[in-house]
Amino acid sequence: MTFLIMAARPGAPDDENAAYDGLHVLMYAGERADRPASEHREPWSAHLHDAAGDYLTTLVDGAPGDLDAAADAIRCAREVTDKLAHRYGTIPTPSL
Repeated sequence: MTFLIMAARPGAPDDENAAYDGLHVLMYAGERADRPASEHREPWSAHLHDAAGDYLTTLVDGAPGDLDAAADAIRCAREVTDKLAHRYGTIPTPSL
């Protein structure tokens, strides 16, 4: 499975281990990581978890249509950023 874990709060250190100290986002695609990205077909999803790792809510649940892996990852990251910005106020949009 291809995944990314990131802190949900603004100002958190850019460190995967620090992400577990509070609210964090698990963003993943149900794919085999050993396949080339161009062969990935599963949509990305994102879920909010607390510091204990317990699921809180779904932020993004799949793609609205067929997208290639890179475009879908960008779409998912932007949706997560928008939802976290709404929750916490302005958060800079990452350059993807």
